[in-house]
Amino acid sequence: MASNIDARRRRNQNHYSSESIVPTLDMLTTESSLSQPHGAVPVCFSCFEEGHESTSCPLSGVLCLCCGGKGHDTEDCPIYFVDLSIRGCLTAHIQERTEQAKRRLIPDKGRFPAESLETSSISTKSGSKSGSNKSAKRRSLYAVQCIVCGNMGHANCRASPLQHGVSHCPRCCHPGHTAAECVRYPLTLQLGCSKDAVDSMTSPRDMIEKKEQSQRLQKMKWQKHRESSAARAFAKDPWHPCHLLN
Repeated sequence: MASNIDARRRRNQNHYSSESIVPTLDMLTTESSLSQPHGAVPVCFSCFEEGHESTSCPLSGVLCLCCGGKGHDTEDCPIYFVDLSIRGCLTAHIQERTEQAKRRLIPDKGRFPAESLETSSISTKSGSKSGSNKSAKRRSLYAVQCIVCGNMGHANCRASPLQHGVSHCPRCCHPGHTAAECVRYPLTLQLGCSKDAVDSMTSPRDMIEKKEQSQRLQKMKWQKHRESSAARAFAKDPWHPCHLLN
């Protein structure tokens, strides 16, 4: 029984030996087995040159270290050239965006300059580490305009506007008036509240006192009007519920 199994194994090994399989694989992998039109020039699958096949390619032993393929060097690898082209486009795009950001940082007269991503990221990092990086703080305040004096480089100076000789409006960024006197950019549109409420918050003290006095006078007039109306109604009808108004 064991001799029959050994004989069957030897027959299978002889039938499926490597010598009988190799010609079949060569026949399937060569370009000559593919259907080509009559008179077509063969093209090598390794170096992509015409006139020979990959089996007879002179560069068949060359290995590319970039893509792992055979038939070309690393300097001639198409993947390497595509990578270079992408990096070149990205480099040019980044340089163009940097120049545009620098142009936007130039302050216009009477307006806040646009803040770029670089300045915003620097200001966030410098704010988290107070006092650790003074140069980063200076760069972050480059595009900041003061609401008091209107100069660049700081947000709110301690000196009063009277020392500078001119007042500066933080709403429209124009000099010559304060935020309460601004007509270009009213705060009512920004806060969504009534004009009287905004004026009570931003107006000077004398204007607030005048408005409070006018409101008291209007209240007194309305109270007198109610009392006179109740007296006339009571004179006509003693049972009129006008006494409920008092």
